[in-house]
Amino acid sequence: TPVELDGSDSTDTEGEIGTYRWQQDIQADEPRVTLTGADTAQPSFTAPNLTMAADADLVFRLTVTDAHGGADNDWVTITVAWENDPPTANAGEDIAVSEGAAVQLDGSASEDTEGKLSSHQWRRISGPDITLTGADTTTPGFTSPNLTTAEDAALVFELTVTDTAGASDTDQVAITVKWENDAPLAVAGDDQTVAGGDAVTLNAGASSDPDDGIATYTWTQVAGPDVQLSNPHGAQTGFIAPVNSGTDALQLRFELQTTDLGGRSATDSVDIWISPQATPPGEDPQVPPDPTDPADPQDPGDNPPPVDEARDTPEPDVSASGGGGGGCFIAGAAGEYPFR
Repeated sequence: TPVELDGSDSTDTEGEIGTYRWQQDIQADEPRVTLTGADTAQPSFTAPNLTMAADADLVFRLTVTDAHGGADNDWVTITVAWENDPPTANAGEDIAVSEGAAVQLDGSASEDTEGKLSSHQWRRISGPDITLTGADTTTPGFTSPNLTTAEDAALVFELTVTDTAGASDTDQVAITVKWENDAPLAVAGDDQTVAGGDAVTLNAGASSDPDDGIATYTWTQVAGPDVQLSNPHGAQTGFIAPVNSGTDALQLRFELQTTDLGGRSATDSVDIWISPQATPPGEDPQVPPDPTDPADPQDPGDNPPPVDEARDTPEPDVSASGGGGGGCFIAGAAGEYPFR
């Protein structure tokens, strides 16, 4: 506030006042002001903003001198009434951070010119939900969220500071969370065991993407006899299982690749096992002989030709009598007696 001092009532009984000289008598802890027209009868100054929560007395001395050098002094006190000025809130600079980052807000540049701040209070006024730690401190913190949509997100925080006299001020700061594309999850399904000729379905329905969504599915056969996939670029595809004429289960392996809208991909694989073809009823499976197995019943070495005992057994010696159409002999022992 502009203040004018007035020494015009000063007089000299013998003539006129020759000079006016004003000066401030500085007391302890009193603010200093600048006088304009300090050599006039009516100088002025601007009342200072007080930095202490109390009134201030400013003392000024006027010295008047007449034409003959006679001088006199007088003092005037100007009381400046303290008025609380609100503090200034400063929530810091706007910044950009990545997903999952540790972020610290900073209100330390807030100030009060007349004393000190009694409180800081932060609150989120827009943006994704977060947990703000130390919301009643100068520098609270939070962890930036993982975004579920393919775009950046802005969180806006408001800081309110209050001084010791109850005056307050607010400021805002924006924290931009930069979206980062997370990879999708590929799920090719459970392994299966089927028979030859069965219709087999491959299903990637359990695959997912946490943010921008799956753009493409690609199925590729990586092991086993080639089969024709009905829809190699669909979430679901299928084929007809080939016949397994062997004795062991036949393995077919398929790899699934999922790619999201942001270009990131993931893979998974699934095995399809085809059981051996069943033997028709009434037929024995044809197992080839193992020539190295001495116990194999089909090994020729284990089945020698039958012995002709009639030829290999020594014939008994007898004497026959008679001729023509008949004859006789006396057997010497039990056995077979061949005749010609």
